[in-house]
Amino acid sequence: MLAALTVPRPSALLSARWQDIDLTARLWHIPAADMKTKHPFTVPLSEWAVEILRELHTQTGDNIHLFPGIRPRRKPATHPDHISIKFAHNAIRRLGYDGSTPGKSKHTMHGFRHLFTNISLTAGKDTLTTDLAL
Repeated sequence: MLAALTVPRPSALLSARWQDIDLTARLWHIPAADMKTKHPFTVPLSEWAVEILRELHTQTGDNIHLFPGIRPRRKPATHPDHISIKFAHNAIRRLGYDGSTPGKSKHTMHGFRHLFTNISLTAGKDTLTTDLAL
């Protein structure tokens, strides 16, 4: 749900760290190293996103990452302590978004960005505004 509310690149969400989340100011500061453009980016958080993050904090707040891995990785990685994109896609499928459940289409982490683009353009926002939001 957080992916749908914040529409970041999947890698930015999966590697997000609690130190970059400011629940009081309702902001998520994504460091330049985690951005494709290599520029820092700040995502405003809706009340719903803050509510989800507060609940998530009760579960994973003792870890560095919002979504810590459950097993150590075999190979060294840049961010070895967070879940993988494969794990996230499996979770989406387990929720029924695998294309076989009536009323639920097949979905992926990156698909939330496409969904946001469609909603934004349908709502009359111009492409530049939509691209800047992404």
